[in-house]
Amino acid sequence: MKNILLVLLCSTAFLTSAQSLKFIDYKQNNLDVSGDTVFRHFENFQDSAHKIQLKVLNTSTSALDVHVIRYELDVTLGTKNYYCWTVCYGEVPADSLPKFTDPVPFYHYVTIEKDSLSVNTVDAYHVPKGLIGLNCYRYVAYNKEDPTDSVYADICFNIGYVGVDDIEGVSTNLYPNPADATVSLEIVGLKGKGTLNIHDLNGRIVKTVAINEGLNQINVTELISGVYQCVILDSEQNTLTNKKLIINH
Repeated sequence: MKNILLVLLCSTAFLTSAQSLKFIDYKQNNLDVSGDTVFRHFENFQDSAHKIQLKVLNTSTSALDVHVIRYELDVTLGTKNYYCWTVCYGEVPADSLPKFTDPVPFYHYVTIEKDSLSVNTVDAYHVPKGLIGLNCYRYVAYNKEDPTDSVYADICFNIGYVGVDDIEGVSTNLYPNPADATVSLEIVGLKGKGTLNIHDLNGRIVKTVAINEGLNQINVTELISGVYQCVILDSEQNTLTNKKLIINH
């Protein structure tokens, strides 16, 4: 996986709460996913493009001209991606355009009427090219007249697998997933004490918990909403398994 740290730094200007815009997952009963992660699993890892759709909602009292930018957060080299914001932009190789927007000077803004969801669909595409793995992108929508009036949503394509299988003799179950305040980890076959390391998408360990065989209750209220990797280690710090965990507060 290729972690694009520079992109995260460059995108901090868009992390403020939008006054006028929201990202809506209309396939999940119009769930507000502003500032959150939308996660989908796809078994096919060949050349077919996988799509995740969101809509941008204008909650202000007047029409707004809105543009959308795509950032690569964590992508697999060798894959490709593109997106559509009323028009579809060209397919690009991973890491060739960590920040993707209209080529200057052809910035494409969409006029969104207040409370309208009719013409403002963001179609995010990932083309795995035969490569499995988790691939995450950040989409930022902003008001042309006031770029600080912006909102983001992270979109993650989990291609080809759900997690690494448990080693023989050890079984684990992580639930609920997505989780809010607490996640339960059930382990059978663990000898002695173990360790659970929770990694963010940049590979950093953001939480470490001592675990035992049986049921372990883990408080995750301090972690922001997003996708994490849970690595379970035995008493000798050998990896037993890893699981994807989605936190959605």
